[in-house]
Amino acid sequence: MQYGVAYDITTQGDPNDNAGWTTLTNQGGGSSQILAYAQYYVTDGSQGQGSPAVEAGNNIYLKNGNMKSGLWSLIDSKLATDGKVEVIVPVVDTIKFNQSDPIKGFAYYVITGHENQGVGTKGWEKHVFHGHFNFMKTANREEAGGTLGFFGLMVNNGKLIQ
Repeated sequence: MQYGVAYDITTQGDPNDNAGWTTLTNQGGGSSQILAYAQYYVTDGSQGQGSPAVEAGNNIYLKNGNMKSGLWSLIDSKLATDGKVEVIVPVVDTIKFNQSDPIKGFAYYVITGHENQGVGTKGWEKHVFHGHFNFMKTANREEAGGTLGFFGLMVNNGKLIQ
């Protein structure tokens, strides 16, 4: 992985995706919680709920598949307004979902586009984020002052931070 080079993140309930979801806790949780994190981010804290503080070594529960349509609408709205969505994603060293794994580190991803590619092979909508990784600005939500989203997108390739 190189900083600034285009890298697509695919979310789908099929084996060919390269990302999943997490509520940033060691319990299941669902798309409603992740949607609340996204609402908090795109409204500068006036709606939704801030994500919990996590650090490398914490176990987080990983979910596969797609999220509620409201999440895609929020991301599209932020893209239309700001031209990008900046997020910090936890990186884990696994390809399995629906289990807990420790956070290996964090990556700073800039979403520059979102595409709904229709229904995938297992009947799930296939969504793709277009964007690139940048050098980490900060992994502290308070220091970031609301400028970075941290709402549960998880990239499942631990080599991204090497």
